[in-house]
Amino acid sequence: MARVVKKAKVKTKNDHDQKDLVDRLSVKEQKFVLEYMLDGNAARAARAIGYSSGRSTVTGSNILQRPHVKAAIEAIAKKDREAFEIQRWEILWHLAACATRSGKDYVDEKNRLTPVSDLSDAAAAAIDGFKQKVKRYTRDDGTEVEEVDTEVKLVSKAQALDMALRHKGLFAAEKVETTVSVDDQILRRFLQEMHVPLTLDVDPIEQKIQALSHHKEQTSE
Repeated sequence: MARVVKKAKVKTKNDHDQKDLVDRLSVKEQKFVLEYMLDGNAARAARAIGYSSGRSTVTGSNILQRPHVKAAIEAIAKKDREAFEIQRWEILWHLAACATRSGKDYVDEKNRLTPVSDLSDAAAAAIDGFKQKVKRYTRDDGTEVEEVDTEVKLVSKAQALDMALRHKGLFAAEKVETTVSVDDQILRRFLQEMHVPLTLDVDPIEQKIQALSHHKEQTSE
C-alpha cells in the first residue's frame, strides 16, 4: 500500500481565542454558558446558576445579551461544529487508503491473517464491515469450546480507484449512450417508411401522432 499519512490535529489560533473569551467571563457567567450550551435555554441556565424562577426568563435573556457572554457562546458553538465536521482532508485520506490497499496489508510474513487490532490505520480504514459466526460445542473430555469465524468485508478497491481518478480529473467526460427499446426501433422504422423526419426532441407519443396523421393524409390523397 502506498504510504498514507494521516494529518495530525494541531491547536489553532481559534483554540487560543476561545480560551481568552472564556477567561473574560466571571465564574457565574462561565457556569451560565456551560448550562446554556446543553439545550440553548437561557431561562433554565439562569435558574441552574441560582437565579429565582420568577425572574429567570428576563435574567437569562439579559446575561445572554452581554457581548462577552455572546462571544464566548459563539466561539464554543463554532468549535463544536468544527469538531463534528468531516474535514476534506479526512475524506481524501480514507479514499486514498481504500484505493491503494494491498492484500499484503492484511497478512504477516507467514501469510497468516493479521488481527484487526494490529492493522495500520490505513489498512483498517479500508474495512467496510464484519460478519461473525460463533460455534460452541463440548469435547469428549467435557471441555466447553467456542470458535469464532470472522469474515472481513473490504471497501471496493475498483470503486475507490474510480473515485480517486475522477477527483484527479483523469477521466474524460463520458459519452452519453441512448438505450433504444424494441418499441422505439419499430416506431423509428415505421416513421422512416412514412417518410416522417425523426426529431430527437419530440416525445415518442407525439411522433406516433405525427406518423398516424401523415399516414392518414397519404391515404386520403
